[in-house]
Amino acid sequence: MAMKSRIGLRCCGRRCTGGSSSFAKVKVPEMSLILAGALGGPFVLYLLTPLRNALVLASQDANSSALELYASVFAGGLASGWTGGLTVVLPACPQFIAMGPLFHFLKELCGYALPAVLITAAAESFISYGPQTMNAQLAYNHQQALAGSGVEVPLWNPFNPFGPGISVHIVRNVVAISGLRIFSAPCQVGLARLAAMLGLRLPQGLQKFVGDFIASIGAAIFSAPLNQLYNFVVTSPETFSEAGVQLKAGVCYLGGIYFTRSLDGAI
Repeated sequence: MAMKSRIGLRCCGRRCTGGSSSFAKVKVPEMSLILAGALGGPFVLYLLTPLRNALVLASQDANSSALELYASVFAGGLASGWTGGLTVVLPACPQFIAMGPLFHFLKELCGYALPAVLITAAAESFISYGPQTMNAQLAYNHQQALAGSGVEVPLWNPFNPFGPGISVHIVRNVVAISGLRIFSAPCQVGLARLAAMLGLRLPQGLQKFVGDFIASIGAAIFSAPLNQLYNFVVTSPETFSEAGVQLKAGVCYLGGIYFTRSLDGAI
């Protein structure tokens, strides 16, 4: 699954009040936040490369356990776990620095969170689709080379933001971003009501933390199948040709991964 920056939480947009015009403005992030995004974001994404690569292998292997998948990731040695990790490092800088302020700018401009989430998700995919696709393909090809299968997926150009699985990539980002940006507030309201029913006083900070946590976990759960579908598509050359082929293969993939059928065909 894809990771989300929270830099923009302290970079809320404002509206100009002077004159007859009204324009959304973005407060420039503090230097500490810029450094956190420029250095911390890429570092974390690179550090998590083995997990990302294990998910890529899992998208093509429904039978191996988590430990077996990790063993495959590191089958070529410790360094092999980070195969393809460098491809996502540079794009992670604008991802972690700009996406938060962009969301708040768009929310201030539109007045609603949903269109801001949709546009921000598309912008994030525009930045990250190419590098993430190449990372997935490098990891898959490396595992196939170690297995001696002779299978090799043609590598995608990391500077090309449009290709197979891009629609799934965008929808995945929409779901993931919606956790903090849309569903956190209702979760916090629900927690406050529950605490009131139980006669408890919930500190505001704790309420916000737990609400953010619940919303993020929910978004992660619902975005996980989309992330795996994206990994499956970009490592399956037979789906590259037509959107109709991708759709049919995607439906079959999700059905085969998340549902079990009996001998008579019942789910």
